[in-house]
Amino acid sequence: VSEPYIIMHAIPLDIEARGKALAERLHHTMEQFDAESKSRKEREASMLRRLAHDESRTASSFDTARTERENDYVRLRKALDDHAKARNKRDQALKDRLSQDLARLRNQVSVEQKIRWREDAELAAAMNGYIEKIQQSLYIVNSDIGVPK
Repeated sequence: VSEPYIIMHAIPLDIEARGKALAERLHHTMEQFDAESKSRKEREASMLRRLAHDESRTASSFDTARTERENDYVRLRKALDDHAKARNKRDQALKDRLSQDLARLRNQVSVEQKIRWREDAELAAAMNGYIEKIQQSLYIVNSDIGVPK
């Protein structure tokens, strides 16, 4: 009879001991959970900071690259415009020089043409005079006037 009494008497002590052990394990588990939660939050915060830093660096890199591309575009556009202006200026100067040369040549041709017409007219007049003198000479030679008998 005394044995079941001991067991009955030991049950509440056993329950209490087990409850304390369970409470300690629960407390220890909660501390581990809190520590793990805190550690996870710190790691997440660290990753978020690193991610934000990487995003900032990447955005800065993109901005720098875009700015450099835009500056290169502006520089190339200006060089192209300057080259086009210089080429147009050279083309216009060439056109002007060619126009002047063509006008000078036309002038020279006109002067040469007038000189040739005048010289041709003088030559024709001289030839007409020569022919007239030959005709007069032939008339005299063939007529009875100047021929001795």
